[in-house]
Amino acid sequence: MPGSAGTARNCFPVTIAERVNFHPPEMDVASPHMRSGDPARAVLLCSALLIGACATGGHPATEPIRVLVYNTHAGTDARRVSNLDRVAQIVKDAEADIVLLQEVDSATRRSGGVDQVARLRSITGFYGVFGRAIDYDGGKYGIAILSRWPIVSDTLIHLPVAEHDSSYEARGALVAKISAPAGTLRVIDTHLEAYR
Repeated sequence: MPGSAGTARNCFPVTIAERVNFHPPEMDVASPHMRSGDPARAVLLCSALLIGACATGGHPATEPIRVLVYNTHAGTDARRVSNLDRVAQIVKDAEADIVLLQEVDSATRRSGGVDQVARLRSITGFYGVFGRAIDYDGGKYGIAILSRWPIVSDTLIHLPVAEHDSSYEARGALVAKISAPAGTLRVIDTHLEAYR
């Protein structure tokens, strides 16, 4: 893939560390048309990352980057009890370098006013950024990226949504530039849903 003039580009081998569902299939809160365990959904979520999995700069990539794609379901378990400590433990256990999170709350009433990304940064020691998709329940709701390496910048791109009825939720793509050991890495996270 060509880079800008005078800049080398290195594509990193990407390893999807793990896909984790908080809810058993009978409790899944995803669309009935595309469940969390559906391989098509995994492809949609992971393909956004793979598009940007090239670095600019210095050294050739020699080690794979481990990526965890994780739907936190607003940081709750199947009983809707706060479970951010478990999310943080899963991030640590997966030994991921980059974590793409979906359904993340920031200061909502349902999450007790907790800034979930700040809490996960505190527990894991990772860098983290949040992208607001919608205002929700007195706070914000969206997606987030955690990284073992410093996040240099981030931008949320609001995606177009065909508004057929009021149940359609605004969507976004969170783009982060990460200062990885082998160079700058651009990572994209999004949370899509299938509609009829």
